[in-house]
Amino acid sequence: MDFFFVLSGFIILHAHMDDIGRPARLGRYLWRRAVRVYPIYWICLTLSVGALVVMGGALPLWDIALNYGLMDPFFHPRIIAAAWTLFHEILFYLAFAGLIIHRRLGIALFGAWILAAIILFHHPGGPATIINPVNSCFLFGMIARPALPRIPARAFFLPLAAGLAGFAAMTIVAANFMLDVMVLGLAGGLVVLGLALADQANAWKVPRLLLFLGAASYVIYLTHYAEFSFAFRLLGSFSAWPAILSVAAMMALAAAAGGAMYWVIERPILRRLRS
Repeated sequence: MDFFFVLSGFIILHAHMDDIGRPARLGRYLWRRAVRVYPIYWICLTLSVGALVVMGGALPLWDIALNYGLMDPFFHPRIIAAAWTLFHEILFYLAFAGLIIHRRLGIALFGAWILAAIILFHHPGGPATIINPVNSCFLFGMIARPALPRIPARAFFLPLAAGLAGFAAMTIVAANFMLDVMVLGLAGGLVVLGLALADQANAWKVPRLLLFLGAASYVIYLTHYAEFSFAFRLLGSFSAWPAILSVAAMMALAAAAGGAMYWVIERPILRRLRS
């Protein structure tokens, strides 16, 4: 997930770099971010709440409301387990809005945010969503974006190789959570920078299937736990299968089901709301 946050920081700055310091564009920015995150999430969340009720489960209405809003500084139960990342994502969007209102305001917000994570992370009962060190990964992605035009595209393999080496090293060596996150954030920033440079250099052609999976990745991410559960109920335990086959089967099912949901539901919604 560290890489996901790095990638998000890069993409948001790339998409909204011209909006920084232009408060008149704040409404457009907030609308585009809300349209991308909330509609399909609300659909998935409503289905999950319905399933929870059918199975006899219950949550306080306040916890359900926090899940719909994706704005919870602490860590109340997440109805969609994978959606814990979205609470950090929305926090990042709000901090970035400060840059759009005023550049210095945004810089101050990001500085205070990271400082709070460093100082308060081990404070019991603190606002876990705000002070989690994983939030620093957004900054590594943002740093990678202004570095993009300063490096020749043909040199893409240098940051890409360095970033991949960093990820490989972290599978062997681990220090503590905060330091690990910083190293992973730096490695992720280098990988994103290398991939962006490779795209500029036309180093390879991305197959259409991967482009489609990229477009559908959000809904695949939101629904893959439910699809794994369905697969176990439908096909029985995968324990008798070789590990590589069971993992491949679950990944294929999640990709196919999530891709279908993207094509039938999310894609038309995005087209309508963005038009």
